[in-house]
Amino acid sequence: MYNELKSFQEKHMNKSVKKIMDSYLYLVDLHNSLEISVSDITNVAGVSRATFYNHFNSVGDVISCIEESVDAKILECINNHPNGVTKGIGIIDVISNEILPLIYENREILKILYTSPLQPYWIDYLKANYSKWVSSFKSEYDCRTVPSYYAENLTYLFFFSIIELWVSKPVPETPAEFMKIFHSLFSVPISQLL
Repeated sequence: MYNELKSFQEKHMNKSVKKIMDSYLYLVDLHNSLEISVSDITNVAGVSRATFYNHFNSVGDVISCIEESVDAKILECINNHPNGVTKGIGIIDVISNEILPLIYENREILKILYTSPLQPYWIDYLKANYSKWVSSFKSEYDCRTVPSYYAENLTYLFFFSIIELWVSKPVPETPAEFMKIFHSLFSVPISQLL
């Protein structure tokens, strides 16, 4: 899987592709709309329509490429922890120590994905790619009182919401600072947060 991810990054992250993706994100953020044409993107990117279509078939392909490029390093990390735990390291530690820094690297893009009209697509992408990984932590759930369906869905929705709140701040905390908050949010019962 790592070689596929590396191959994806090398294949898709040339200069023109990056310009197109950055221009699309800029336009979505500027206009708070998904009504962005190929012409709009190519004008801002300073590339020809032929260059656009050399790399993408549609604006939807740009969205997919953005999602996959932001997520490539995180998926690589997750593939190193297929069952969630390695050598006694739990899910929260894996996320805190390895994934939060990767999220922070892409915080500006993630802020747009979480706070723009792209958000429903981004959440669908996350659910599709992470629900299996989250369900691998069933052993960490106390399912005597809550069915695993609710525990799993609440876990990843809670996680996505925490990340959205973090990256959407005008000046997000560093991963080291946020790690303490993250641990607290996952270790304190929801009833104590109210």
